[in-house]
Amino acid sequence: MRWLISLEKAKALKEAGLKWNAKGGDFYFYANGEFTGEFIIKRDPGEPVETPMDCQVWLPRLDQLLTEIAKLGYRWRISLVDDGNCTIKLYPIWDYKQQYVYYTTGKTPDDAAADALLWVMK
Repeated sequence: MRWLISLEKAKALKEAGLKWNAKGGDFYFYANGEFTGEFIIKRDPGEPVETPMDCQVWLPRLDQLLTEIAKLGYRWRISLVDDGNCTIKLYPIWDYKQQYVYYTTGKTPDDAAADALLWVMK
């Protein structure tokens, strides 16, 4: 199943400094808030996109959110809870005692990961 984070969370991530390097299959909103669906790049496969996408708001997938968390020095653990929500705990990469430093719950794994990334970026 494919979930999308909310436009509000996507805007918050953009304001916090999350950069988007557009790739085929990415989802985004136009600046006016109209959903565009799937973004497909019309370039040679593997060629990097150099056109800035400043007027759009990127909706990162779960794997993209978790990759950004890892780049910023945190490990993560996701689990589903009985009420159908998802929790994510963050651990500093340098702390091998398994002490988590942040904990959040969301209705979807994507929401929880977006909240966690926002915490890491602040």
